Amino acid sequence: MEKYCHACGMPLEKKEDFAGNNEQSDFCVHCADENGNVHTCEEIFEGGVQFFMGAAGADRALAERVTRKNMKKLPYWQGNENAVLQGDEATDVEFAEAMGKTVKNFFLVMKSFKLVVFAPITHADAVREAMGQAGAGKIGNYTHCSFSSRGTGRFLPGEGANPTIGEVGKPEEVEEERIEVLCDEESIDAVISAMKAAHPYEEVAYDVYLLGAR
Repeated sequence: MEKYCHACGMPLEKKEDFAGNNEQSDFCVHCADENGNVHTCEEIFEGGVQFFMGAAGADRALAERVTRKNMKKLPYWQGNENAVLQGDEATDVEFAEAMGKTVKNFFLVMKSFKLVVFAPITHADAVREAMGQAGAGKIGNYTHCSFSSRGTGRFLPGEGANPTIGEVGKPEEVEEERIEVLCDEESIDAVISAMKAAHPYEEVAYDVYLLGAR
């Protein structure tokens, strides 16, 4: 029997398709990490939306309806009441047309990533602009898209450190921004390099999340 990802529907045809290369897994490499931990509903939904926008040429509204219909057909989401799964679904005709355009290359398209970086508010705009110029934050016809929230960063510079803010051996608190952007597979390395170049810290705190395909 042909296996498929229970969270997105991707055909699992070779070992590399499975999360963690585990052929006993019910999930694909895009929907779960190497330990088998499934990504959030929102992350998988967004990956599906980006996929159908790119591979099927759908606008965002249609891509959301197609993704919603697709996910609600799959075993992992049965009974799930997450907000992103609520709302209008694609008609059978819309769904068939979208799948017909993508089925031969289902999820064999460019991966999508979310990059999250923490920067002092004094340099947040510069970091955000550098990432945008390097290709981050492209959604449809928009560029430089990002989301930010503020919080307090804490650190203790050790011996040999050269802190931009604070002193060695003294705990420091800095008001920082958490900046989130989407990147595709082609731009992620350039975006990270640009982010580090614009960031004032000696050691930059950042996270990269694999969302799926787009």
